[in-house]
Amino acid sequence: MALVARYAKSGDLNIAYIVEGDAPLPEAAGSAGRARDRIDLVWIPPWISQVEYLWSEASLTAVMDRLTGFARVISFDRRGSGLSDPLSGAPTLEEQMDDVIAVMDAAGCERAAIAGTLEGGPMAVLFAATHPDRVSALVLYATFARATWAPGYEWAWDAEERDARMDQLVDHWGEGWVAGSVAPSLMAHPEFMEWAGRLERLAASPSTIKRIFDLIGRFDVRDVLPSIRVPTLVLHRRDDSFINIEHSRFMAERIPGAKLVELEGGDNMFSIGDSDALLGEIEEFLTASVTSASRTGCSRRCCSRTSAARRSTPRRWATAAGASCSSATTRCSGVRSTATAAARSSARVTASWPRSTDPRGRFAAPPTLPAPSRRSACRCAPACIPGSSR
Repeated sequence: MALVARYAKSGDLNIAYIVEGDAPLPEAAGSAGRARDRIDLVWIPPWISQVEYLWSEASLTAVMDRLTGFARVISFDRRGSGLSDPLSGAPTLEEQMDDVIAVMDAAGCERAAIAGTLEGGPMAVLFAATHPDRVSALVLYATFARATWAPGYEWAWDAEERDARMDQLVDHWGEGWVAGSVAPSLMAHPEFMEWAGRLERLAASPSTIKRIFDLIGRFDVRDVLPSIRVPTLVLHRRDDSFINIEHSRFMAERIPGAKLVELEGGDNMFSIGDSDALLGEIEEFLTASVTSASRTGCSRRCCSRTSAARRSTPRRWATAAGASCSSATTRCSGVRSTATAAARSSARVTASWPRSTDPRGRFAAPPTLPAPSRRSACRCAPACIPGSSR
């Protein structure tokens, strides 16, 4: 059955969202038996989205079927894209977080696991740090903390390089270059590219996506990472040709207790390639997190690991449901809402859409695009949509 969007009110804006899955609610206290806790999973998407059409692609349909086997999935079109209201002004990440709360409230969701991919990651990070009372766990896949080059963050595009790449994307908007580049193995498949091109056209117009690209180029949540106090899973494919895996390694090193899972494969699009391994990690992690929280009353499970161990092979920390990390100890500590003030002040990302700033990180564009400079040779693209950083 086709997905049908509903609308949540976020201030004066209407945010389109969908809810899939019917995982049961926990039984009332005192009732017989022990019911399985419901897992609500809120996916913060990239800006290239139209919720009624996005999941129509065959591999994404299969992913949704898998996710709804253990969770109720909630997603939405970000302001300015798809079926949601157009952009007004230059919204900060803080303002956009209000959209997440509006969608959760409209869907009857008090707490949820928050998942962010590509440029949805920075908002997921800030939301988890600012609203730990609404977040049971955080899942980050192929995302980034900053969109452009900076000292200590050398694998991202510099502003000039990103400007050039984004201009080319805008010139070819509607042809499927962005969605096609997250799945390079399918770029020669006409049916997939037709879906990708239509998704771009349904998501935004060329002028709107240009503004969004510029906005994403201002994202920087590096200082927020140490403030996160919820169980966090970071995933990335080692040979990702769209976003450099160093982005995820950087984030996992700075989020307290984060688990990093490095998967095999080169396609960035999570539904392509060995999606079973990726989804299996997510299901195992979320099931264990919910079970642990139910038993202890704590929303955090930390897995200690060292940078040296993380660099070893295999780069994977598997956690058995309800058990401690196989590589280290697990400790439980209460959620500390004191992270909220720090997160708000350090991550207030104001987008003034400077014309000189390129939004997104490295874009692995079709062969017709000029080769990147030597420094940007690490092939990281902007985020499955205009936002990543190199």
